[in-house]
Amino acid sequence: ELSLAEKIGLVTKSSRGTYIDKFRNRLIFPIFDRSGNVIAFGGRVIDDNSHPKYLNSPESPIFQKRNILYGLNLAANEIKESDRAIIVEGYLDVIGCHINGIKNVVAPLGTALTENHVRVLSQFCSEIVFIFDSDSAGMRAAMRSIEISQDFNVNLKIAVLPEGDPFDFVMSRGPRELMILVDKAIPPVDFQIKHIVKNEQGRDKIIILKKLFDIISKVNYETKRFEYIK
Repeated sequence: ELSLAEKIGLVTKSSRGTYIDKFRNRLIFPIFDRSGNVIAFGGRVIDDNSHPKYLNSPESPIFQKRNILYGLNLAANEIKESDRAIIVEGYLDVIGCHINGIKNVVAPLGTALTENHVRVLSQFCSEIVFIFDSDSAGMRAAMRSIEISQDFNVNLKIAVLPEGDPFDFVMSRGPRELMILVDKAIPPVDFQIKHIVKNEQGRDKIIILKKLFDIISKVNYETKRFEYIK
């Protein structure tokens, strides 16, 4: 019934009291829990000009974005077998990887990776690899996720695509090329150091060193910190 559809965010009521399809003119993606039950929907604009680009169902007792990873219902066994979870940014990235045979791939639902996400993945694997576009705003969100991972028994690594997003990359270049990048993924501290050295060229060396030491100071283990300092 329409009142229930409104409650779970499928429709919205206009000022005239009529119901409007909230996901009109969007490609709809069902969102599943780990058991394969549909608990929400996501919608992507078709024309690429409308905003927001992605729209999710509102949170409810059965759908909290901080707890849900898109595609986990299909990826869990592969993540466990490979001992690795690959994190991408969107629904299509997950779908593109899966249809090309890379099935240990999931995505957060418009949020940075949360402590709950890492806790769930740590039950399946010991390595999490982020894949990002070269100019991705999501990369900044990943940096905020790094410290979370240190509280769990997982290794976090980062891989950056030379061009495009994971969907375009895997569809045009194939799964082998994508997995080469995944296998070359590096730890967050190494990634941040390379990022600073690359982007701060020509600046005062003292400023660069300060930024580097700010990163190294957050490394938990003294022996590891000493290696980076060297």
